[in-house]
Amino acid sequence: MASVDIVVPCYNYAHFLEECVSSVLSQRDVEVRVLILDDASPDNTPKIGEALAQSDPRVTYLRNEENLGLIGTANRGLLDWAEADYVLLLSADDLLTPGSLARATSIMEAHADVHMVFGRALLISDDFEASEVPPEDQDAQVQLLTGHDFIRRNFTHGNPVPSPAAVLRTRVQKELGGYLPQFAHTSDMEMWMRFAAHGSIGVINTLQACYRIHDTSMSAPRVNRAISDREERLEACAYAVEHLCQHVPAAKDWLTDLKRRFTKEAYWLANQTRYTASERETCVAFARRIEPDGPLSLSYLKFLLKRMVMAARSEQDAPETFERAGLNTSIYGWWPDEAQS
Repeated sequence: MASVDIVVPCYNYAHFLEECVSSVLSQRDVEVRVLILDDASPDNTPKIGEALAQSDPRVTYLRNEENLGLIGTANRGLLDWAEADYVLLLSADDLLTPGSLARATSIMEAHADVHMVFGRALLISDDFEASEVPPEDQDAQVQLLTGHDFIRRNFTHGNPVPSPAAVLRTRVQKELGGYLPQFAHTSDMEMWMRFAAHGSIGVINTLQACYRIHDTSMSAPRVNRAISDREERLEACAYAVEHLCQHVPAAKDWLTDLKRRFTKEAYWLANQTRYTASERETCVAFARRIEPDGPLSLSYLKFLLKRMVMAARSEQDAPETFERAGLNTSIYGWWPDEAQS
């Protein structure tokens, strides 16, 4: 029977912790251990965590002496504590769906070159209850992807993997190292590409987890969030080209195409009159900084022309490739047979 270690970083999520741990301990056909890693939470996480550890020998509770942040806490669990065949990083506010670990590990048990398996996640709100978790899917489809195809998807569409639905081979995790602190918001995306550079990727077409989206995470002004998201994704992809894709010559072209797309989208944002002048200039500055075709590119000239036209119009349609901020679906995760997900 496969063994899986679940690292549960927790900061001020004591009220979610019990349901999260229960969703792990109830998994079928795998041996599990759970590490609740309290990142110096000021709430009652110690009380809840210690009670859960006392109630089941499979649960361990540890508390950081000082706040390390998510990346430092995750790396402590993944690199210092995990020792099972497989490992999963599960935020204390997220949940696993029934049978998710057995589905993921069975793929890696059957395919030695597959070091990571992910599925889809149901996006849930703060008031979601564990009783609402969908029943197990007994006939989930599976695909194996080359590392090349998986990495390319990150360039063309962004991070395709919901983090609570990603099960990793522990040996490979330790060989590749932990999350990189320079990627505060795209460290998981970089990690998935790192795994893909060293092996194949398994994909399951079913809900493997419930991924909680908090209202506060969507509170930043949309234009600021749109630019920062693109900047962070671009940095992660540029790092992948330099450090992970030496064997993938096409990756440089993927990066150039990504810069062109983000440039086009930033100029579109810069012409939207619903944003302040400062916000629009932030978009222009970002586009000018990443523009791969020079300061007098066709994109820039079109932007100037549209800015003059927009003075007499309200708004313009988004470019075809534009990814609007916000959540358009309750499901997150890529299934390769779909054009978009």
